[in-house]
Amino acid sequence: MTQTHYFKPNQALDHEIKTIEYTIAQHNFQFITDRGVFSRNKVDYGTNIMLKTVITELKKSRFDFSYVAAQDESQNNMIESINGIKIQKCLDLGCGYGVVSIVLNTLFPEQRWYAVDINPRAVELTKRNSKKHGLNITVIESDGIPKSIISSSEIYKVSEFKMRTIESDGIPESMILGSESDKKIKFDLVILNPPIRAGKDVCYRLFTEVAAAIKTDSVFYTVIQKKQGAVSAFKYLQKLFSDVIVVDKSGGYHTIRCRIPSPIESD
Repeated sequence: MTQTHYFKPNQALDHEIKTIEYTIAQHNFQFITDRGVFSRNKVDYGTNIMLKTVITELKKSRFDFSYVAAQDESQNNMIESINGIKIQKCLDLGCGYGVVSIVLNTLFPEQRWYAVDINPRAVELTKRNSKKHGLNITVIESDGIPKSIISSSEIYKVSEFKMRTIESDGIPESMILGSESDKKIKFDLVILNPPIRAGKDVCYRLFTEVAAAIKTDSVFYTVIQKKQGAVSAFKYLQKLFSDVIVVDKSGGYHTIRCRIPSPIESD
């Protein structure tokens, strides 16, 4: 059988469509999967742990994930949030067959979700699964955050960050340093289970793109096994964000929450 990796898609790979079940937060989900996508037989442990943590934090109103203005007629005032950050636009980066965006959009239906993956097979599965669950998720095939949706203004100097030689297909310098007229989308929430097998440079490049694509006070969650570099990734993220916290440690996995992108010093 032809071998493939989800981050190096092989369109010649034979299909083996199947449906798997997943339960979280007292909701039952069914996902269509196929060969050539990440964790096709079941939702992977890291994603499951991260989702549980994110859901718990959002439901505690640590961050306002409702942002639905409700008229309180008795008091004649407008209630927009409980006590947190208003989250409107959300990104499932490296979406696979769509678990993160579909689960969170189901639980918190008021938000606008985008899902991105390099693998065309994963993109098609996410589209099918989104439709299957009655959702309207924008699904895009791209290696990293695509310039079709990225905001190119008010972005920190990611291109000047002193990293190893890493070429980014996701955000070219022309987009990073674009004008206000080029402004498109900046995200309030980004979630990424990084493609560890693709290598550190790929994962760190995605982290850097996220820092360029979210607003001040936005939230970024990622999950990494300790034995696969969670500690070094944490230190790298501290260079991109001013508030980086390990919010959960379960089964050898660290769920990391990052907030408030800080300007990156050039060499």
